[in-house]
Amino acid sequence: MPTPQPFDVSVRRQPRAAIIELHGEINGAAKAGLNAAYAQADHDSPDLILLNFEQVEYMNSTGSALVVGLE
Repeated sequence: MPTPQPFDVSVRRQPRAAIIELHGEINGAAKAGLNAAYAQADHDSPDLILLNFEQVEYMNSTGSALVVGLE
C-alpha cells in the first residue's frame, strides 16, 4: 500500500468562485494550511467557495472535522 502524500493546498479563481485544490492526506497536520487557504479563497468575497477533493488520498476523522469547521 503506497504511503499517502503530505497535505498540500492551493487556491485558484474563476469569475465568481474560488476553488480550493486539496492534495494528499488531510489530518490534524493540515489545519494551518487548510485555514490559510480558506482565508485566501474568501478574501475577495466570491459568490462560491468550492473544495476539490479529487487529489485527496486519505482523510481521517480529524481532517473531516477541520473541513466541516471551516469559516
